[in-house]
Amino acid sequence: MATRLMAELDGKLVMDGQCLRVDSDHGGSALLLWPPDFSVAIQGDTVRVTEGLVSGIRVEYDLQIGDQVHFAGGDAPYPIDPSFFQVSPTSCPGPYWIYGGLSENELKNKLASNQRGEIVRAVFLPGEKQVIVAWSYGVSLNSVDTGQELWYQAASAKILAFDVQPGGQLFAAALADGSVEVFSVNRGEVRRFGNPQPNADWGDIAWSPDGQTLAFQFIGDKRNDPISRLDVATGQIDPVPASQTALGVIPTLVWSPDGSSILVAALGEEFPRFVDIQTGEQRMRLAHPGGRISSKPLFLAGGKTLASEGPDGTVELLSYPDGALLRSLPGDARLLGRRLVMFPDAGSPLFVDPAGQWIADRGGYEPCYCGSGDIPSDYPLVVWNLQSGIVQAQLSQALPALASSHRLAALFDQDNIVMLYESGEITRWTFDDPRSEETMVARLEVPSTSPWRR
Repeated sequence: MATRLMAELDGKLVMDGQCLRVDSDHGGSALLLWPPDFSVAIQGDTVRVTEGLVSGIRVEYDLQIGDQVHFAGGDAPYPIDPSFFQVSPTSCPGPYWIYGGLSENELKNKLASNQRGEIVRAVFLPGEKQVIVAWSYGVSLNSVDTGQELWYQAASAKILAFDVQPGGQLFAAALADGSVEVFSVNRGEVRRFGNPQPNADWGDIAWSPDGQTLAFQFIGDKRNDPISRLDVATGQIDPVPASQTALGVIPTLVWSPDGSSILVAALGEEFPRFVDIQTGEQRMRLAHPGGRISSKPLFLAGGKTLASEGPDGTVELLSYPDGALLRSLPGDARLLGRRLVMFPDAGSPLFVDPAGQWIADRGGYEPCYCGSGDIPSDYPLVVWNLQSGIVQAQLSQALPALASSHRLAALFDQDNIVMLYESGEITRWTFDDPRSEETMVARLEVPSTSPWRR
């Protein structure tokens, strides 16, 4: 960052003709001067500041005309370096203030707000008409009906994984520095846990069924952590015994309904398994003759049945905890099976309605970056009747404008399914009406490019 001058200027940012000034809270008005490490571009009421032109760590952020501002800097000594002026000194007389930047906290929040990155995860809050959105570098709460952002809170590092507490009052993010942050749904207040450590390339996080404990796990080229349990009330963190995965297996954390065991991810011959969180003892091995579990499973109501996609495109219903295959819901071998065996970081593609009548796979645009042309990129959204096991409805193709956009979240809303795409669109589909088509509901504002630092 640029070197900060020690004085401070508080006031209102104003444009006086061509002159960018601060009307001081203590009286008077000062013209802003820009040292060589800064540049400024003004368009309408937006002031785009670029910092780091000399120091080499470049960042950009926006200020708004009319904002109350708090700037570091200092009074300009005489003679004034003419390169500090953005306009002619004769057009904009003094007094002068040499801009020294924002405080470190203000700069972090400004960067996160202006350059929050892409949408990476999203979870609809049932019955609330709201959606929690995890961006690359922050979290927001948005209205489903309008897309309006109710609040945004920056995260301390890049978000790798995200989960909402049962009841929807808190949500948590696993960050790329190996720490965990917990946000409040009301105003986005944040608490930070754990000691940041480098090399967290992938991770997952999951709330316990009672909403009191967070399980999280990080892996990377230079780390392979066991699952950890965080008591959110006390901050106590304890490892789960026998919970390390094989090298390179991306965590997919799922709690058992009673909160006594948790899923340890695996692929190939090492099938995923539920282990006791206290002892590490195996409770259930997710396997049955001729098949394997390859995506994140989902417990159905009652906690005795586990649903997951099978490698042949079916949805398999297994008895918990004995693992017996109860039923296979028919699917298409081209759905998700091969992709998920090769790429376990599939999130939670399955979702159910509150009454337990329907189960669906959200499908969508999921290209395989593996050099194989025979693996499809687009998968239908399929709805099954849990009682009869038949396919009730299928949305084969997204709206043309969304054909190459990942479908990140989906939720049953009575006879409709509400969806959110990575490009910010919220759509709705009446799945029990064969004539229904997917329609646009609202759109979140998503930056086209969002570099954190340049």
